[in-house]
Amino acid sequence: MPPVTIDDVAGGIHEGLHPAKISDREWRSLHNMYSYGREIYRRPALNAVTSSPFAGGELTGMFAYKKAAGMWTMLLGHRTGLAKLDGTGIVSLPIADGLSYTDTLAPWNAFQYSGITYWAREDTGTFKRAKEDFVQDAGIEAPAGAPTLADGGAGTLSAADYYGVYTFYNLETGVESNPSPVSVKLTLGANKQIAWSGIGISTNGQVTARRLYRVLPGQTGEYFFVATIADNFTTTYATDDSTPDEMGDSVSFRNGTPPDNVSIICNHEERNFCSNNVDVFYSAIGLMECFDPDAIIKVFPDDGHQIRALFSWGAKLFVGKTNKCVLISGDPGSFAREILSDEHGCYSHHSVQAVENLLIWYGGDDFYSSSGTAPLPIGDSKIKDTLSSIPDAYKDRVIAFVVPTKGGEPTRTSHLYCALIPGADGTYTHVLVYNYRTQSWQTWDYDGYGSGAPRFAGYFYDENYDTLVYSTFEDGHIHDMFSGMNTDNGTPIVCTGLGKAWGWQEDGSQSAVRNVQLMSPSISADLTVKLYRDLSATAYKSRTVSLNQREMWKRIGLSNIDAPSACVQFGFEYSGVPEFSISGMTYEINLYPGRMRSPI
Repeated sequence: MPPVTIDDVAGGIHEGLHPAKISDREWRSLHNMYSYGREIYRRPALNAVTSSPFAGGELTGMFAYKKAAGMWTMLLGHRTGLAKLDGTGIVSLPIADGLSYTDTLAPWNAFQYSGITYWAREDTGTFKRAKEDFVQDAGIEAPAGAPTLADGGAGTLSAADYYGVYTFYNLETGVESNPSPVSVKLTLGANKQIAWSGIGISTNGQVTARRLYRVLPGQTGEYFFVATIADNFTTTYATDDSTPDEMGDSVSFRNGTPPDNVSIICNHEERNFCSNNVDVFYSAIGLMECFDPDAIIKVFPDDGHQIRALFSWGAKLFVGKTNKCVLISGDPGSFAREILSDEHGCYSHHSVQAVENLLIWYGGDDFYSSSGTAPLPIGDSKIKDTLSSIPDAYKDRVIAFVVPTKGGEPTRTSHLYCALIPGADGTYTHVLVYNYRTQSWQTWDYDGYGSGAPRFAGYFYDENYDTLVYSTFEDGHIHDMFSGMNTDNGTPIVCTGLGKAWGWQEDGSQSAVRNVQLMSPSISADLTVKLYRDLSATAYKSRTVSLNQREMWKRIGLSNIDAPSACVQFGFEYSGVPEFSISGMTYEINLYPGRMRSPI
């Protein structure tokens, strides 16, 4: 037969078909490589940014808290609270309200609004608010005690009956509680003013002010803004003589505290949309901690399935249930509910990522993508073994990130959707990598860090506003996953691949290969190539060759002419320091009809 040349090796893994049935460009396994164009490259290296591990247990969340333009602090979730990256160390944040959080490995999710980060996860009650020096429960309880209104002497008020209420208020964020109980009626004559007393002090650390509201002359039931007491200790206000045209907006009775048992949160259209896995709740606009008790969106609550994901996707809110996916659009009072799919659900909030015009997520049985129309499965038989390995108990803990561009320009890795895959005991075994441009899959492994993959990954930013991907492993360190280095903290990256089974024929012929060549750049490192017969797990022959050759095509002295077989496979292993890639393969194959029966 004439020589066979494969000039496209970027098909990725295909686990679900017999190795002889996959396409020429695919691989039976491919570890620590990724596809780009028609080639495969070694994965990027990671580098620790911490000098010592976190002492408070596994890290299960991370978020870049923006303090000012170009200034960020990395906040971190852990088993029993939150922490921050301080230089090259990690320190816990004090819990300002003195509460304790359930010890759990459930991952945190977070967003920032108006100088505050908001955090949630399963089994931790309501969602949390945090800056770089504290964490506490979100929301402000309404005052328990009514104010007292009294005649304050000469003023400008009309003769009438008056009632007043007050609220607790955060001057920084604008978060405000529902109003206090109503004061006892005060009857005033003409040309008077009101003296307030009995204004309560909040024990909530975020309260920095109180706001006073009262009725218009002779009115009841609606209270209008009078004044702000810009502290949380003064209990009196002596000079209320605001006339109706000087009073502000009416007090809101829709500033309730957040719902209980929130597990996921999402900032969408200037509101906090959150869920307890049954319903979707939404905050007042611009007030992430204020919730009307009636601000609920029912998303098929009686079908017995959980809400597992919320994601802001343009003007629509993606709601992922375990049996269907729904898009919510519009405003309160006119929310529109559109079923994106009633056949494919979403199992993990952290798996949902937007890439260009696609939304990609993990659906419990496969990964799916949608551009706004019916979702398409994108894994199918190609990642069959990986999909079947994810335990039911940890399907909600598949965590994904998208590799960013650099300086706004795409790089070889900037078309990758990466999913952290949990194993039987909840630790993460590997990273499943999907090139959404070429629809190819591969896997990355990280040895020596407590597990084969990070427990969490998130985005951070450098001084040029470029996005970085940081991760945390079981070892308690923070790592830059795309450090630009050639080793993992000084340890060479081991890359392996096992290709298609060549030479198999329906008539049971045997085959032998020779004159094997690989196309790879010339670098100062060695490559080991292995030949496998008849799908054996043990290599029949192997050769280690120097890649430091001038020619791009590297000759590999491998052949099974001495022992023809039903099929042969080629594998490789590379553990050198320089960057490594493969862009082609060529070989000759000889057929020997009828020598043995097919292994299939």
